Amino acid sequence: MRPIFIASTINPDLDGVACCYAYSELQKKLGKETVIGITGQISEEARFTLDYFNIALPDYSHNPQDFEQIILVDASYVWGLDPRIKSEQVIEVFDHRFSNDSHLFTNAIIQIELLGACATVVAEKFQQSQKDISQESAVLLHTGIISNTLNFQAHITTSRDKAMASWLNKKFALPADFAWQMFKAKSDFSGSKLADSIEQDFRSGGLGKIGIAQIEMIGGEELVKNRASEILEKLQQKQKALGLEYIFLSIVELKEGHNIFVSSDLKTQDLLKSVFNVNFENNIAVLPDLLMRKEIRPLLQKAIGEM
Repeated sequence: MRPIFIASTINPDLDGVACCYAYSELQKKLGKETVIGITGQISEEARFTLDYFNIALPDYSHNPQDFEQIILVDASYVWGLDPRIKSEQVIEVFDHRFSNDSHLFTNAIIQIELLGACATVVAEKFQQSQKDISQESAVLLHTGIISNTLNFQAHITTSRDKAMASWLNKKFALPADFAWQMFKAKSDFSGSKLADSIEQDFRSGGLGKIGIAQIEMIGGEELVKNRASEILEKLQQKQKALGLEYIFLSIVELKEGHNIFVSSDLKTQDLLKSVFNVNFENNIAVLPDLLMRKEIRPLLQKAIGEM
C-alpha cells in the first residue's frame, strides 16, 4: 500500500505544520507508512520555530494526487486545501473549528472539537498511545498550542490545551521567554513581507463570500498608521479577483490585546459595525477584544444568514 499523505491547509501555519509533523511520527510508530504533505509556503512563525530549535522538515514536495489516502490535520474546509486534494481521498479529518466542511469528506473519520489548537488533539493521541514522542514533535506541538491560543490569552483556550501544553513541556521544556520571542519574530512585516503575509494567510468562501486576511503581531497600530494604503490596495485587488462580497484584514494585536479591522469596503464596514459594535474611521476600527478568525467568521456568517 502506498504511504498515507498527511496534510493541512495550503500555506499552513505553525499549528498545521506541527500537526503534520507529529501525527506523521505517531502513525509511523503505530506501524503505518506516511509522508508529510505540506503544500504552499509555511508561515513565518513556523519557519522561525523550526530554525530556532534546529528542526529540519523532511522533503515534502509531494503531489497529493499520487496518494490513495490522505489525512487532514488542522484543516476541514475544502476551499482551504491544495486544489489537488480530492475529498474522496481523505480518510481522517482532525480540526478545531466550529464551521467546517466535514460533511463533504464522506470516506473519513471525523474528529472536530472546539479547542484552542489542533495540536492539542494530536498531543492527546500521542499521550493515549503511550508511544514515546520525539523532542521535535513535542516542541512543535507545544509551540503550536502557544501560537493558536495566543499564549493562552485567546477565548478559544481550553483546559485541555493547557493540560497538553504542560505535558509537552515536561517532555521538553521551552525557554521561558520563547512565546515573546516568537511573537516578536512574526511581527516583522517590512518590505514585501506584509503583502506576502496577507496573500498566504487569506481565507475566503462560505456564506456571503467573506474574505478575511489575518495577521498576528506586536505593533499593529504602527503598521496601520504607516501602511494602511498598501493594505487597502491589496484587499481591493483580492476582492476584485475573487468576486467577494465582504473583505477585511483583522490584525490580532498581541501586546495590547485587541483586534484592528481594516477595510475600505462600505458593505464590509457595515457588517462589522452591526456584529461587533465598532466604529470605522479612515477605514480602520478597533475591537477592544482578542478574537481569532475562526471565532469571527461564524459570527459574521450567522449575521448574514439572518439578514
